[in-house]
Amino acid sequence: MFQRLFEKGRLPKVPVFTMVTNGTLLSDLLLDTIKKYNIQLTISEDGPQQIHDQLRIDRAGQGTYHTVMKNIEKLKKNGVRPKLVEATYTKLHEQ
Repeated sequence: MFQRLFEKGRLPKVPVFTMVTNGTLLSDLLLDTIKKYNIQLTISEDGPQQIHDQLRIDRAGQGTYHTVMKNIEKLKKNGVRPKLVEATYTKLHEQ
């Protein structure tokens, strides 16, 4: 839609889309959408596994480190490189 508006002169440029995610969910539909619209990704990853898994858990109470790493690899295999990786620095990091 934005590409068509740009081509018709109704937009000065095609917008750049960004998304911040914890990286735990990556369906094929989401991957296709990220690729189609060249969405720039920022993924939250809070350091080494032992810290990340204490800070970021799933509904079952399990750490998400391996899920996030698997999804980053899936993105890269499909030609998508996250633009940024963010971490929340906490007292746990200081310990």
